[in-house]
Amino acid sequence: MESLDESSGSPSSTGIVYENLCSVCNEPSKYRCPKCSTFSCSLECVKVHKEETACDGVRDKTAFIPLDEFQERHLLSDYHFLENIGRTIDNAQRSKKKFGLMHYLPHEIFKMDGENKKQHD
Repeated sequence: MESLDESSGSPSSTGIVYENLCSVCNEPSKYRCPKCSTFSCSLECVKVHKEETACDGVRDKTAFIPLDEFQERHLLSDYHFLENIGRTIDNAQRSKKKFGLMHYLPHEIFKMDGENKKQHD
């Protein structure tokens, strides 16, 4: 990888390596858009990127990533996605135990269900 001169973007002898430049102002980047992986250097450039490209910045958690492009950050993202699913399921189960499904039913159906359970016990 070559070093680039900040002002001209040409190879320099300073030894500083700029791997990714901001897509808006071509300064060294600090951030990457989760959705489209566009590089940016500041909040102002992020806002410009979102306005110009109509990007919402929200990563598509179910997007296909070819194996040759799959990196550790994708693995961590998938792991966090699965953890969130597990947490959501756990919360739903606890809510079901706390409130039950029957409190959403009309009173007549709730009453019939109670009578039905008594007959089968």
